Amino acid sequence: MSHESTYHPQSATERWIDDRLPLPRMASDFMAMPTPRNLNYFYTFGGILTFCLLVQIVTGIVLAMHYKPSAMNAFASVEHIMRDVNWGWLLRYTHAVGASMFFIAVFIHMARGLWYGSYKAPREILWMLGVVIFLLMMATAFMGYALVWGQMSFWGVTVITNLFSSVDALIPGLGTGIVQWIWGDYAVSDATLNRMFALHYLLPFAIAGTVGLHIWALHVTGSNNPQGIEVKQNTDTLPFHPYFTVKDMFALGVFCLFFAWVVFQAPNYLGHADNYIEANPLSTPAHIVPEWYFLPFYAILRAVTFDVLFIPAKLGGVIAMFGSIVVLFFLPWLDRSRVKSANHRPIYKWFLVALFVSVCALGYLGAKPAEGIYVVLSQIFTAYYFAHFLIVMPFIGIIERPSDRAAKDLVEEIIPEQPRSKSNRVALAPYSASVNAGIYAPDVTASGAGNVDTCVVSRVGSARLTDEKPSSGAYLEVVSDPESANDLDPHQGDSSYACPEAEILPLSKSRNELNDRIDSLSAAGYTAGHLGTAWAWYMISPEWKSVFTGAAKPKKYDDKDVIKAVLLMTDGAYNTMFSGTDGDTSDQTARDLCDAMKAKGIAVYSVAFEAGDDAEETLRYCASSATHYFTADSSNELRTAFVNVAKELTSLRLTE
Repeated sequence: MSHESTYHPQSATERWIDDRLPLPRMASDFMAMPTPRNLNYFYTFGGILTFCLLVQIVTGIVLAMHYKPSAMNAFASVEHIMRDVNWGWLLRYTHAVGASMFFIAVFIHMARGLWYGSYKAPREILWMLGVVIFLLMMATAFMGYALVWGQMSFWGVTVITNLFSSVDALIPGLGTGIVQWIWGDYAVSDATLNRMFALHYLLPFAIAGTVGLHIWALHVTGSNNPQGIEVKQNTDTLPFHPYFTVKDMFALGVFCLFFAWVVFQAPNYLGHADNYIEANPLSTPAHIVPEWYFLPFYAILRAVTFDVLFIPAKLGGVIAMFGSIVVLFFLPWLDRSRVKSANHRPIYKWFLVALFVSVCALGYLGAKPAEGIYVVLSQIFTAYYFAHFLIVMPFIGIIERPSDRAAKDLVEEIIPEQPRSKSNRVALAPYSASVNAGIYAPDVTASGAGNVDTCVVSRVGSARLTDEKPSSGAYLEVVSDPESANDLDPHQGDSSYACPEAEILPLSKSRNELNDRIDSLSAAGYTAGHLGTAWAWYMISPEWKSVFTGAAKPKKYDDKDVIKAVLLMTDGAYNTMFSGTDGDTSDQTARDLCDAMKAKGIAVYSVAFEAGDDAEETLRYCASSATHYFTADSSNELRTAFVNVAKELTSLRLTE
């Protein structure tokens, strides 16, 4: 998401620079970018890729100072770097292994984007720029591999560039002309090597420029997140710095340990032994294999062994190989599902797992001889690769319905299986989307709500679980004497908001975990709002009996705590949570939640505060009985509704 600048020049010099070239402002705003709270470590690979690009550019520039791009001297100059240049062996191995690390990180980065739907609106341009970067990376890596001028490098260049000759089948002579133009000669030679070197040196800077556009596009649309939910307010985000810079640095440190281990312990593990033999045009290797990161596409190339209509097999293989990358450009339009994250797509996620397996299998098959069962398997996995994007994505996106267990799963997450309880004590715990609920709840007891023994105030924001305490988690404050005036919130300045002797009880899950689960309902097709933000839990626990009598402090919340009743409410701002509009199914989601809780034997109370007709209908449906449903159109009526709910709760007999 684009956001307002938070940069404020601190001196006349900074103001002068900011007026003319606002680079400090750009850097400051980059660090302050609002970032979804729930990003996991898969989102650190963007920073890791930036690090890999810098490593490749720096080591490549130094290596270029000692490399001789000629057919006569190329191989010898590489050996010179390895043997005679100070730390040359380290530079060369870091550059060579760095290419593999670069592709490992980019494959993980792309897989994360596929799983979490990062290619969907509004991030289509962001995704397409990423595919452009991937293409540039492959071109750069191919040309860099040629520079070693070993046997595998030479013959790899010969085979791949010769693919363009397949165009002769359509226009005679055109393909051969393209090949000779690439070579700069009638065979792979000194001219070819010079061209490869020039382009290999240039393209990383083109990659860096495209990465800049990629990051710019990211800052316009904001980052996606594992739930596939667009952030709707500031409480959903944290500044990129320091929260995510620290996370990125930790992930980068772990990645560098792996990087260093390969460089120092197994630098040639991912290479080929034949590349330590100088290129010989008169001696063809028994089996020509490209670098490992090209193997899936190499397998697709070799999988086409038959003519298709007027297209010969050789040209068909070339089209399939390039098509396997080009198809990625069109994912935003091929995927017809409204749900982004595969976490909430019960059918599609298994097809996506099959795609990942297919790519890995093609990588394995690409390293095997093009014969027998290897060709057959390559054809099967190639067929699924294209079928996934061209058939599965559009079709499943239309017919798939997000799991109808989403609501039940949320209830199971927040309300575990209830143990038996002989307690007859009730604690009032408003947890509401309405700020007013947090203000009026303490007054319920003071207003004569009967035998409600304790006041439990939920620390919530206007629409999200928050924590005003320094530690993490969502909290309930539990106290023993609601009638004593002891303001817990100095910012409130209202003695009526009074609950003394507070003891913090964390909920069964951390704030982020709860918010993730709440958001998952929206991700599962229920996009009208943050479902679950208007819930109030009435918690009954035998462990709290001594608390209610004032004899002891409460114990930590655990699975022994029993939830026997739940209050569901909304206000005008959150009507859409309980009434489907513009094709949303939020009302059905709320009903699913209510049905799931009723099935667990939990009494559901509803308060419709300034609610619309559709929301009232849903809230009335949710209530366990007519006496469990209340309406309120003003603050006083809301206060009265809370008192009535409290009286209803005190009548509960919880012995079983």
